[in-house]
Amino acid sequence: MNSEGRFISITDFTCPEQVNSMLELRKKLNSKILLGVGVMMSYKTLHGFPTKWSKSFPENKDIPSIFMDKEGVFNVLHYADQNNDSCWEDFWAGLGYAGPNVHAIQFDMTWPHPNDVHYVISSMKEEGALVEVIIQVGRKSFLQAGNTPKGIIKRLSEYYYRNCLGYVLLDKSMGEGKILNPHELIPFIDAIYQKWPNIKIVVAGGLGPETISTVEPILDLYPVSLCAQSRLRPSFNALDPIDWDMAQEYWKKADALFKKYEK
Repeated sequence: MNSEGRFISITDFTCPEQVNSMLELRKKLNSKILLGVGVMMSYKTLHGFPTKWSKSFPENKDIPSIFMDKEGVFNVLHYADQNNDSCWEDFWAGLGYAGPNVHAIQFDMTWPHPNDVHYVISSMKEEGALVEVIIQVGRKSFLQAGNTPKGIIKRLSEYYYRNCLGYVLLDKSMGEGKILNPHELIPFIDAIYQKWPNIKIVVAGGLGPETISTVEPILDLYPVSLCAQSRLRPSFNALDPIDWDMAQEYWKKADALFKKYEK
């Protein structure tokens, strides 16, 4: 299994000042774990179509200022498209807005077409940009794969054998704050690591300062990364701004858990 490139991620950064504040915390904690800087974009916000998320996501032109070239960050563009209307041209345009410091694109979609993912990533590589791929396996993705480890492996193989799979995000919450069940996810993590020890895994699902302990059974077995979003607000509503005091408390507790299991 691959323990390099581990991160504790926060989704919904909207300005560089938030990143700098979290980096100060990381330095204070003497943490070796990367700060995952998650910025949201959707098919609709990319193209300027009306959406309830317009006020919650940064403007396309502002994303490069959030994705800074600083030590300790892992800059992730979250590209969301619930209807799977996007093709490689949209992914290419999104990465263009993200700027030169983007490290990964996370496909918050239900099994984006593997050829489109391969084409945009290989094209970026030809341009000299090495961008990691994070495939989100959300509720619909689990269902379409029969909700079995074998089914998930079969679908992920379509990306892996096209050389465009770096991380797999297991997330049955999908930004709604529903708390993950570690014992439900472990069989899928087992299967992925047994098949591809070099693939990195991220888990999400209702993570926040009061629920971070739910991942302990997973961290006891595997060096996964973590991603948090909705429960970094008192309302648990991703349409509301992040409470950065809650975000800092989450990050402190997550870092302490990582250090505990590294020992």
